[in-house]
Amino acid sequence: MTSGLFRGVMKLKTLCVAGAFSQQHDDHPLPSFPTNVLVHTHIFKFYVESAFDKALDVVNLNRDIDLIFIDADKDSLPEIVMFMTQAREIRPKLPIVVFTSHADDRMRYLMRAGATWHFLKESPNLVHLVEQVQQHVFSATNWQE
Repeated sequence: MTSGLFRGVMKLKTLCVAGAFSQQHDDHPLPSFPTNVLVHTHIFKFYVESAFDKALDVVNLNRDIDLIFIDADKDSLPEIVMFMTQAREIRPKLPIVVFTSHADDRMRYLMRAGATWHFLKESPNLVHLVEQVQQHVFSATNWQE
């Protein structure tokens, strides 16, 4: 059951790009990435692209994409940052969420480069992805003064 911002929303059009998002998914008893993300079809409508140039075409042609998820483990940082920059040139306020295996310098670099939020791929919080996205991506942040 969803609450707050997502109540009454048809589905969030979510573009999933690169890495494991574009590979075949096996059905394991314990869902692992990206299955643990892609199971949330009750609120997300997923569009999957393997290459950043094709994903950029989707952003350009389908201007009602609500959110971008990037598997940021395999591709080079410059390639990911270039995609994020180009996507934001087309849609300046489009939220971009990155998924990595570790909370390390790579993740911090992508956050500084403009990612809206980050999730660890095997985080138990992904069970509650809808609430996590609502809280961290679409809600206002109250910064300490």
